[in-house]
Amino acid sequence: MASPVVEAALKCSVCWEIYKDPVTLLCGHNFCQNCIKKTWDHQEERESSCPECMHRYKNRPELKTNTRLRDIAEEIQAEEQKSGISCTYCVDTPTPAVRSCLKCESSFCDKHLKVHSKSPEHVLTQPTSDWQNRECSLHNQTLEYYCVEDSSCICKSCMTEIKHRGHTIQTLSQASMEKKDKYKLILMKLINQKKEMEKRIHGLKKHEGKLQEKADGITEWVASLFRTFRRQIEDLERRVLAEISKELISSSGLINQLEKKYEELSKKIHHIEELRSIPDPLAVIRELDRGDFCDNDEEGDNEDGAEDDEHIHGAGDLDNILISLNICKELSDIVSNAMKYLSVAEDSDVCLDDSSAAANVEVSGDLKVATGVEFLETKQQTLQTFESNQVLSSTAFDRGRHYWEVDIMGSNNFRIGMCYATIDRKGRSSVIGNTGDSWCLVRTVGKFSFRHLNHSIGLHNESSIRRLGIYLDYEAGRLSFYELCDPSHHLHTFTTAFTQPLHAVFRVGSGVQVKIRNERIFADRKK
Repeated sequence: MASPVVEAALKCSVCWEIYKDPVTLLCGHNFCQNCIKKTWDHQEERESSCPECMHRYKNRPELKTNTRLRDIAEEIQAEEQKSGISCTYCVDTPTPAVRSCLKCESSFCDKHLKVHSKSPEHVLTQPTSDWQNRECSLHNQTLEYYCVEDSSCICKSCMTEIKHRGHTIQTLSQASMEKKDKYKLILMKLINQKKEMEKRIHGLKKHEGKLQEKADGITEWVASLFRTFRRQIEDLERRVLAEISKELISSSGLINQLEKKYEELSKKIHHIEELRSIPDPLAVIRELDRGDFCDNDEEGDNEDGAEDDEHIHGAGDLDNILISLNICKELSDIVSNAMKYLSVAEDSDVCLDDSSAAANVEVSGDLKVATGVEFLETKQQTLQTFESNQVLSSTAFDRGRHYWEVDIMGSNNFRIGMCYATIDRKGRSSVIGNTGDSWCLVRTVGKFSFRHLNHSIGLHNESSIRRLGIYLDYEAGRLSFYELCDPSHHLHTFTTAFTQPLHAVFRVGSGVQVKIRNERIFADRKK
């Protein structure tokens, strides 16, 4: 006997029997030849369609027998006929049954099957001898009906009982057809979901290919940068070590010179001592007349010795101070040069425009801090002043790449972003993120999102963002936000075509303080 999985795969999805004369459609699905013909004959549509995937054919395709599937199906049927189920009516000579009737609870060979009743209530299945599961446990009668309210199969006697009175009763065939119709709707839904999933997978694979191509380019670019940085650092190391070696060589040369002088002095001293031991005065005098045994410039020798001592004793200070200063300077130059190769703009000096600040926004004297406060009665109102807690920057950007960072203090609501100077100063349209002329990060009730044209994109971040980096590439139409933590990471990028100069804009709730930083966060980490 075949396994249930194999047997299910060999059953036609129309009759749910093992294939007879299986044919294959152009879409790849298989059916019994008679099943697909009857299905198409009953279809109301002009175009024939596959019962399984609903693929439509303008012209009914030619049905070609799937010989391999037919051979497998016949082999399975042959194995089932050998399973011991014989024709009920072949008493003298047991003959393998090919079908069983659920109503008659009998099995038939090919010969007796031809004379069996063809009425609908006589349902034929694969040969079986398991009739107990098809009988009512209360009345020992065949289960022929289905109670819709109780969702149970019943016999004729069950229909007369009180618990089924007034209920909708169907024949098993009717109930089965309705269930098949439901399965058909579910199948269509699943097929549509499958098609959508195929589109998504195709789109993601296409995106993955582009991403891989971009990643390969960036990988090579980064590797090239670090090779350059490593070469520069290695050159710096060699230069520093060469300077140290040079000092050592200089010191060694000076020692050699002094040692030679020391040997010469020793020889002269020894010779003079020998002369002093000569008893003949004339010999001593004549020896002195032939040459000098010591330098006349004694003061010069003392000065040279003092300079040598200074050189030797100054070597210790060079290791601790001068070398460190030189290394720091060279590394700083390497970092500065590295910034030219990276897609990071120089820090932009962003200052607040106090004349645009609402009456409940206090701006610091250096124009770098905006704080949400109670209403300031002394605040002078102008046409450029916001009605509620917002303030613009006086700095405007209409070209190039720019970058700045802000510190956020306080746990209440705030919005940080950019907008055009033409943004309204009053009403709902003045709130950044609500219209098409502003883009911002929003914090409300502990939730973070990005907002533009009153459309929100949620941010899966329940933590509190304390430092924010903002990067603007005006020509590329990119406005990016980064959380500056350890490690820093990208939050969101708006992509559009900017048509007007952009201003930084801050909306601060009561107790919230936003500070524009004067230097990047990595500058703090170097200290």
